[in-house]
Amino acid sequence: MRKPNAILADLRREIDQIDREIVDRLQRRAALAIRVGKEKGVNLPIYVPERERQVLGHVASAAKDGPLSANVITTIYREVLSACRALEKEISVAYLGPENTFTHQAAIQSFGSAVKLQAAASVDHVFKLVEKDLADYGVVPLENSTEGGVTPTLDSFVQYLDTALQICGEIVIPIAHHLISSSPRDAVQVVYSHPQALAQCRGWLAEELPRADTIEVVSTAAAVARVKNEPGAAAIASELAAEAEGVPIIANSIQDRVDNVTRFAILGKQLPDSTEDDRTALLFSVMDQPGSLYNALGIFAKYNVNLTFILSRPSRRRTWDYYFFAILIGHPARDPVHTALAELEKQCVLVRVLGAWPTADPSGG
Repeated sequence: MRKPNAILADLRREIDQIDREIVDRLQRRAALAIRVGKEKGVNLPIYVPERERQVLGHVASAAKDGPLSANVITTIYREVLSACRALEKEISVAYLGPENTFTHQAAIQSFGSAVKLQAAASVDHVFKLVEKDLADYGVVPLENSTEGGVTPTLDSFVQYLDTALQICGEIVIPIAHHLISSSPRDAVQVVYSHPQALAQCRGWLAEELPRADTIEVVSTAAAVARVKNEPGAAAIASELAAEAEGVPIIANSIQDRVDNVTRFAILGKQLPDSTEDDRTALLFSVMDQPGSLYNALGIFAKYNVNLTFILSRPSRRRTWDYYFFAILIGHPARDPVHTALAELEKQCVLVRVLGAWPTADPSGG
């Protein structure tokens, strides 16, 4: 009978052999990526979200019979794609900073670690960096399942309406907020966080810390940095932000909804090709007359186009004038969306497609 140490040695030798095979195949894949980059030249984009979705779908399908879950395999492959993409061209990505925010997490999850990340001070700054080609892509929050549309992002689209900027991808990630402080919970007198985070924890704060003041700051990460040495102060932020600043978590997952997720938009200057599962972002303005909005929305119903999001924002052109933002299922190059948009243009003062992209998996795929 063989000794356990001998069996273990055999298993490790087999693992070592498989590792060499994996590395060899990764190198072959990387060489092919370099060839792809040369074939693309300077006119075709390096980041192709519809192709990346296809690749991740293939590897997730291949993972169904093994001990590693599809989520684990796709996480590994995101880094493979990131590294291979960097061999074609270094990509720079601007995101709403600072580091250790949920947008930072979304940028890494979207593009992997083999990119040049730029933290921007505001959503407008992200738009500006991409518009001026100081960054290839941008990542900004678009909508939250608890609080709805992120108004700074929607307002920035109005400001950059006449530029080439558009949404070319998305990442949807679960948002878990934690109460972070160097003080015990019963000593907390003030809570700092980003306005969206405070809103997503409104019910918990009212029940658990009814006497604590809430103060808005520019980001969840900035909130943690602020409370680090402030007695009686707490921040609402991510586990990543708490770890980065070395401040303890004193209450876990305090968001009001367990299924709290945020959709982040990837900004670029390309319109991805249609897949079998796309979303389109739209801005339109209706005529100032009775029934105009009703008639505009009726077009989507007429062509069986599903609207998943609609929100009005002041146009800032004149008093009580509004733009309507919408997200719908489908791609503007394909029917029924193509036909519906053509008819919508006849009914509206303004219709602009703000982008189209492959729908992301809610788990972050």
